[in-house]
Amino acid sequence: MDKNIQFDDVQKVIDVFGQFDKNVNIIQRELDVNIVNRGDEIKISGDEKNVDIAVKVIKSLMDILK
Repeated sequence: MDKNIQFDDVQKVIDVFGQFDKNVNIIQRELDVNIVNRGDEIKISGDEKNVDIAVKVIKSLMDILK
């Protein structure tokens, strides 16, 4: 399953990914999903349940960074 998250600001994508993609690497490793940066959008793929959790985690990070 794939899901996309659209960002209104590329800087938010950079902030969510973290320094050296640290945050995204943790999410990928712990949830066994693949996360790809596509400019102002990220694509998350993997098992449906884990993709849904990853989306929630990323949206929570976005809320924290506001």
